[in-house]
Amino acid sequence: MVWPSLFGAGSWALLAAASMTYAVCEEIARYLSFRAGRSMRENRTADGALAAGVGHGGAESVLFGLQYAWGMAVVWLLPQALPPGAVERLAGSPWWTFLLTGVERPIAIACHVGFATLIVLAYRRSALFLPVAIAAHFVVDFATFGLQNVVGGFWHDLLFLAFAITAVLVFRQVRRSCPRVEAPEVPQPAR
Repeated sequence: MVWPSLFGAGSWALLAAASMTYAVCEEIARYLSFRAGRSMRENRTADGALAAGVGHGGAESVLFGLQYAWGMAVVWLLPQALPPGAVERLAGSPWWTFLLTGVERPIAIACHVGFATLIVLAYRRSALFLPVAIAAHFVVDFATFGLQNVVGGFWHDLLFLAFAITAVLVFRQVRRSCPRVEAPEVPQPAR
């Protein structure tokens, strides 16, 4: 709410401030989550990063999905509540824009797995991976949303996909290099 009043709606400065806010808040929260909970502390591994990234990205997807469903319900049930021309713009949108909205979520989840992997590295290798995670998150958000504002269409989705592929490659490399924590064997009852 503060950034638009300072930078003006639709400006590059607003996009940079919002992207940095998302990056700092989400990555510090992710970092603290691996410190606060006992189960998270015990899983500062690639598998723990996978679970944290899928959990964060999945929860975000559910929230975005509910927001999207609410918006569509308003369009269908209360179109008079929307600003003039909004219903016409939505009705005139190509079908693939709605499809890409759903396709973006698995891409975002892959990016969150990459960010969580960097946070695990902040614990396992060096605290310098925390600012790396913040910077990576900023770059993904700023570049993807910035490209969306400039060219529209699906080009930003291709860039987003490239970031997701990079995140998965980082995760795979860390998974190969970090030892896994084996679950203790549960004794079986005697027969």
